[in-house]
Amino acid sequence: MHDAVFLLIGIPSVRRISGNSYLLHTLQSVVSSMTSSERSEVKVVVFLADLDPAYNQRTADVILKQFGDDVNSGLMTILRVLPDYYPRLEGLHRNFGDSVRPTFFSVHRHNHHVREPNFSHT
Repeated sequence: MHDAVFLLIGIPSVRRISGNSYLLHTLQSVVSSMTSSERSEVKVVVFLADLDPAYNQRTADVILKQFGDDVNSGLMTILRVLPDYYPRLEGLHRNFGDSVRPTFFSVHRHNHHVREPNFSHT
């Protein structure tokens, strides 16, 4: 069970095709802009949602290296998913002639939006 907080900030992340990652910059921006009183009222949840568990582990290791104090204090929580967390997405109906890739990522993103709030209620 988590302590009650005023604001829970959820930041989902997957590997980008371009290789660019804005996650660490985003986390630094969020954390560095908080006052000490905000740190006691806010929690940051990083949702590593890539389907590659090894990639998620490497990302978690980098986050822990750079933001270990924030994780240890409870300000930041890292969630990693197992690929079984997601429903099977083969055979999805495609609208407007979309290719498989945008359809897959759209469903994947919507799945995050539906499932992420469950964490805030536990």
